[in-house]
Amino acid sequence: MADQRSRARVILIGGDARRLRALRLFLDSLGIFEAVALATGGAGLNGLVRQPWNAALVVDDLNDLPPEQLIATALAQGVKTPVVALVPLPDRARITALYEAGAVEVMLIGAAPSPDLARALVRAIERQELIDRIEQLEVEVTRRHVVDEETGLYASWRFDDDWRVEQVRAKRRGGDLSVLALSVDTTPPIGELPPAERTATLKAVAQAVRGSLREGDFAAHDGGGFFRVLLADAGSGTAAHEASKLEASVRKALQGGATPTKVSVSVMDSFQSVASGVVR
Repeated sequence: MADQRSRARVILIGGDARRLRALRLFLDSLGIFEAVALATGGAGLNGLVRQPWNAALVVDDLNDLPPEQLIATALAQGVKTPVVALVPLPDRARITALYEAGAVEVMLIGAAPSPDLARALVRAIERQELIDRIEQLEVEVTRRHVVDEETGLYASWRFDDDWRVEQVRAKRRGGDLSVLALSVDTTPPIGELPPAERTATLKAVAQAVRGSLREGDFAAHDGGGFFRVLLADAGSGTAAHEASKLEASVRKALQGGATPTKVSVSVMDSFQSVASGVVR
């Protein structure tokens, strides 16, 4: 028997308390499910939305809420729990409605719970786990893009990797290394600007940043209008000079734009911030 903590959590939702009890006892007896039964659609929807579940079993016999409405509402609220629906009669219209609402499988209720039901739940759970894994991999692949798509500058992870390499090199040769932090704050915030305006603003900043880089320096966009620039062989005096030059370049690039923009550049870690201004 599986450990209670490793059992798949299944929420059972239906209108017939006796049927729900039989389903719960059957699933519990298999040793791989931890079943919780709720005898109304309202309570079932609340439980489905508020708690994590590996799967849901919804019986098409609810009196207070149409099962298809329950399923569609849960999905609309971001619930990813796969739903297996049970129908008491082979009604094509009901089966179609449940599938259209988002059920992953629809089965006919037998006289007693059967292994087919357990297999359907396992399939639903495994399918969702695969979907979740694919989504996770897609996020990781996106995060690992070398270049930030909005600006053409380094992505954050690549900047961090190269920064670590440059720190080692600087330590070996006894050289200096500085990093500038550039913040572009707009009104409204950059993430709330219309897409075309946001893209134009970020591209203008990126172009100004690239134009300010010395040979051997590199920059990244960390998202939301935050940038970093690594300055190789740059002590405090050089870093302060490059920060002023970068700020002036970005302010000039944004001068005359329709969106009020505040630009600030600071030398990270060991140096003080330089002046900032408002561009209108």
